[in-house]
Amino acid sequence: MIRKLKRAAAILCLSASLLTAGCGSSEEQTASSGQFSSFVATAMDGTSIDQEILKNSKVTMLNVWATFCGPCLNEMPDLGEIASEYDSSDFQIVGIVLDAIDSSGEIVQSQVEKAQGLIEQTGADYLHLLPSQTLMETRLNTVVSVPTTFFVDADGNILRTVTGSKEKDDWKSIIDEILADK
Repeated sequence: MIRKLKRAAAILCLSASLLTAGCGSSEEQTASSGQFSSFVATAMDGTSIDQEILKNSKVTMLNVWATFCGPCLNEMPDLGEIASEYDSSDFQIVGIVLDAIDSSGEIVQSQVEKAQGLIEQTGADYLHLLPSQTLMETRLNTVVSVPTTFFVDADGNILRTVTGSKEKDDWKSIIDEILADK
């Protein structure tokens, strides 16, 4: 009986770890080019934003996060600091709030308010977007866990994808490496 309980507990632990593996784990890869060359989203203030926002910098960090994700929220203060430490013509950070729209693509105002509160609380004082349904279906359909971060050039070509959160120094190392290649 004890052996069966231990086995059941082990299976339960393994299942739980697989279900939560994406939130906070880390993986880097290069992805296909041009994936963010055309998109539309809404800024937190309701303004429509498109891919032209990428032309403001040589490299843009698109940090896809959710209001329920602890690792996302834990890294946001560092991202806020990083955003202010680089020349915006070289590098910018744009957050994308993944859970601010419902399954039909409609913006959920209560989630927007929650996200806005978390942005203020964490000091992540950079542009945050609410994805359109089209952006979700065509560009963010590969996101299986949060945070997921895409580094893109001014034309929307993906330079690198990072799954999971990182410490400030780790992010800066990645950013500096990408900028050195530009």
